[in-house]
Amino acid sequence: MNSTSNRSTVIGPPGTGKTENLITVATAAVLMYQPNRVGYFSFTRQAANEARTRMRNNKGLAFFRTLHSLAFLQLGLSRGRIMNGQAMANFAEENHFELTRRTTDLYSDYDWPTITSHDRAMFPYNFARVRCLTEEKMWELPFEQRQSKAEEIIEKYQLYKSKHGYIDFTDMLYRLRETQRYPFLDSIIIDEGQDLSTLQWKIVQDLMDFNPHAMVDIAMDGDQSIYQWAGADFKAMEKMVQQIGNVEFLNESHRIPRGIHLLAYRIINTCQERLIKNTWWPRPEDGELTYGHHLETYKFNPKHSYLYLTRNNHRLFKAAKLLEQRGITYVQLSTIHGSKGAQADCVLLDLDMDKASYNELNTDSETRVWYVATTRAKIALRILEPTEITNAESLVYKP
Repeated sequence: MNSTSNRSTVIGPPGTGKTENLITVATAAVLMYQPNRVGYFSFTRQAANEARTRMRNNKGLAFFRTLHSLAFLQLGLSRGRIMNGQAMANFAEENHFELTRRTTDLYSDYDWPTITSHDRAMFPYNFARVRCLTEEKMWELPFEQRQSKAEEIIEKYQLYKSKHGYIDFTDMLYRLRETQRYPFLDSIIIDEGQDLSTLQWKIVQDLMDFNPHAMVDIAMDGDQSIYQWAGADFKAMEKMVQQIGNVEFLNESHRIPRGIHLLAYRIINTCQERLIKNTWWPRPEDGELTYGHHLETYKFNPKHSYLYLTRNNHRLFKAAKLLEQRGITYVQLSTIHGSKGAQADCVLLDLDMDKASYNELNTDSETRVWYVATTRAKIALRILEPTEITNAESLVYKP
């Protein structure tokens, strides 16, 4: 398909300045057009808020928000109508379901191996909706979470929403598409495109169709697409890149030193499916890449910022307890999924993982998870020696 001169995609590996690039685009657009004619849509609320605060003049930026927030605004909804955490808790209590996940937003950072069978039963339903699959296709999904209780839970969930007049986060996006209540925009900017679901990509296409003469700039990195398990659509992202045609590749990282870059590069090159394979360059410093024992003996430097990463939620509690015993309070703890967009001087990477995650270790999706983990460090990456049989050492191994 022929490229369009006022539309482009930006492919940016870790630390190459995708967001900074988009802020420059947004700043120019605000000067060229009215602030309320510029739409900057990001995957997370935090990223959208950060983009707004980084603008030189952030007054009147009505459309710097997530796509869910856009739907909420354009549909004129009130918070009382949203199937939020408390509403989910009430639904579970009323129907005697054990639902530990108190939101229907799939992109919250939770850990499937530790949740209940009722949570698992809901998952195919939510996944199918964000991937725009029919009900028939939903029951064909190969999820272990599916079980006989699913039909009852889904039916009661739908009845509960109808009875109380609730809509959930996914309903909002469907309703926005149905009503076509899109804003008039002269500039459409999409950040973190690799995380968007099928349904969200359809919203992006709708925005472009509704504003055919608008400038369009979309930033993404297929190598950091780690939410496919929750609906992120790699194929839709690839199709959008082909449709737009104009591609700018950012090839110099301002974060990753050489030693860590070599490890990250080796990991991502094992992926079979990649959006683009252009070479990108690290910072000239060597950095520190070390392997060793767990947190009991690691020497911390209080002058550095630290980020402890683990694959599964429950391991964070063990790490937090150990750090507390050592009197160390300046370490941020996160799952790898929860660390998207984060960085620190030093990253401590726990290779242990639950069996469900370990069983996916040789897939592209899981490979990208560990690639993201190794690219959070600015100075030093400490890979902690595994203590469990199920670990990622075969992927993140000593050179």
